[in-house]
Amino acid sequence: MTDTKSDKSTSFNGSRFSLIELLSIIILVGLVFVFAVPVNQAKLNRVRVADAVQTINFIGEKAEQFKDNPDNGYYPVDLSQLNLGNQIESKYFKYTIVSDDSTIVAETTQDYGKKGAFLIYNLSSKQYSIGKGESDNTSQKYINENWLP
Repeated sequence: MTDTKSDKSTSFNGSRFSLIELLSIIILVGLVFVFAVPVNQAKLNRVRVADAVQTINFIGEKAEQFKDNPDNGYYPVDLSQLNLGNQIESKYFKYTIVSDDSTIVAETTQDYGKKGAFLIYNLSSKQYSIGKGESDNTSQKYINENWLP
């Protein structure tokens, strides 16, 4: 009778995980998350920036139409002059026009992942830039230059 008990305990112990095996599995799962989550976030941000670029292009077209109007002859000072209503509302970006240098500025909101990153479109030169100068590391970190047209 003692032989059957010892046989059961050996077969039961053989199917258990050791602590090292369990820790190895936890580390592997953790590594998958460490590498998968940032890749997914970058993909989401790329899609959000593409949407912002489309919105900026739309605002740019309306600003050009405003400027070409014989009654105006200048770029709008404020977005409200374009009568866009809620067509440019976004959860991830806040849009403004800076009349001093004829630029459209898209600033990220907290829903984007980080507030205060800037995507800038110059109406005169038709060029995009990231950030408000060379020292704007936040914009450079959250908006990739390769995502721009």
